[in-house]
This record gives sequence, C-alpha cells and structure tokens, in this order.
Amino acid sequence: VGGAVAGAESATIGNAGVMRVRATAERFALEELHMTGGSTLSVESDGQTGAMATFNATDILMNGGSRLEGDFLTIYTTNMAISQGAEIDLSGKVASGAGDGTVWNKGGTGAGHAGTGGSIDAAVSLGEFYGDVVRPMESGSRGGGNYGGFGGGVLRIRAAGELRVDG
Repeated sequence: VGGAVAGAESATIGNAGVMRVRATAERFALEELHMTGGSTLSVESDGQTGAMATFNATDILMNGGSRLEGDFLTIYTTNMAISQGAEIDLSGKVASGAGDGTVWNKGGTGAGHAGTGGSIDAAVSLGEFYGDVVRPMESGSRGGGNYGGFGGGVLRIRAAGELRVDG
C-alpha cells in the first residue's frame, strides 16, 4: 500500500497472506485489523529520512503464528491483543546508527546502545554509548567488520484502551 487506506471498516490478513505498507502511504486507518496465523504485516519506513511509519486501527488482533515486522514503526490503536505465538519483529532492520562498531584487522567490534560495544582488544575503538538504558527511543547500531549485523528498529505502541500481550 503506497497511497491511502481510509474508510475501510476492517481488514483481515489470512493464512500465508502478506500485506506491505510503506511510509509514503498518505493515511492508513482501519476500524479493525485481524491477523490470522501464518499472516504477515510488513510496515516499511522511509529509510532515507528516518521518518517513522505509522498506522492506525481501532482494534488490532494478532492470532498465534501471525507476524508484524518493520524498522521504525508507530501504532495508534484503542485496543491491541497479541496472542501467544504471535510476534513483532524489528530485529536486524537498521543498517546504521549512532554507535556503529568499527572495523579492524581481526574483525570488528560490537555496536553500542545505552552502553559501549565490545571487543577482544582493549586498544580498539568500540561502538559508542548513546541512548537511554531505561527508556530507549533510538534504533540499534550495526556491528563492525564484514560480519557485523544490523541494529534493531524502534517500535512505539500508543494504545488508548487495552494492550494485551499473551505471548
């Protein structure tokens, strides 16, 4: 979805169904979003500007086996239920952050976030400290070297009513 979704009362993503929503969507709003087992909702932000992707649904139900993935994501809802076995995954989605690890002749160092990254050699620069350990608001950073993984994304859920996480 790259345009607008408005006025729709409900959407169901069925078994093995995939829905992709881009941050360029002008408006994504539903009364009810139901994700059945085996379904995926992928919400992609604008990786160039770092702008959060957002979507709105009055009621969201994620059944076991459903998957919500993204990188920089804000969800506005009244009620959201995440059943046992459902997952929200923002891991390994961010290519660069404020505390990226560094490359050196034996590989790379760990990335920092609310603490410095790690290394087997104390003389090597580490991923720098940034962020807040109690209330993290920034994405993760990439590790250094050829095998440094990407950092984790950012998720904000604004639930005016009930947020139930059973998984």
